[in-house]
Amino acid sequence: MNTNIDGLQVFLYDSVTSTFDVAKQLMTTHEKGVVISKTQTKGKGKGTRKFASNDGGLYFTIFLKNLSFNQSFLLKTVINAGLSVYDVLVSLGFDAKLKWPNDVLIKGKKVCGILSECTICGDKADFMCGVGINVNSTCFDEFDDVATSLYVQSGKLFDIDEFANLVVDKVYKNLFDDSDNTKRFFDASKMLGKTVLVTDANESYTAKITGISPDGFLYGQKNGIQTKIVCGDIKEV
Repeated sequence: MNTNIDGLQVFLYDSVTSTFDVAKQLMTTHEKGVVISKTQTKGKGKGTRKFASNDGGLYFTIFLKNLSFNQSFLLKTVINAGLSVYDVLVSLGFDAKLKWPNDVLIKGKKVCGILSECTICGDKADFMCGVGINVNSTCFDEFDDVATSLYVQSGKLFDIDEFANLVVDKVYKNLFDDSDNTKRFFDASKMLGKTVLVTDANESYTAKITGISPDGFLYGQKNGIQTKIVCGDIKEV
């Protein structure tokens, strides 16, 4: 495992509560880096959900302190990270697919989850992007019916150190890409023109996906009206 990836100092652990937790601690003394752990005891998913983080996975958080960063770009970093993971998996022969906003799937099951978070400090921000990938994992706790791993899908064990070098470098290089990735996103997600069920805290509704905004939000036709989907769970119907 490289101790420095594209200028990021690498902090390696066997087990942590979550790589987010450790990154927050390290930001008190370090400007940037990446925390990588073999397991997490309290892996974080979207909202209050947990992310099963057993042995055989790759769990990492890239952190940057005092960053000039527009908070409206936060979701776009999740999309960029997802596209990076997707590209790596496709290059390895997997039939991967993006699920908006923060999952990568193989054959309809989750193989990767991504979260970004920032704390605004005046005109600067402390930024973190966490990525969890089921590489050689075989146990997914209560998520056995919805999760999978590269090993389960291929029957092949991967060198996690080599895989980490490849994925962390690609995610970091693409995190803040502000180019128009609309075509790449829809090629990877196959969502354009699909009807989805959107469920958020206030309502459930169907919408036909028509586009994606520069900051990473979906556009959909809801009752004939163009709507920006800013939150909620998305399921194709």
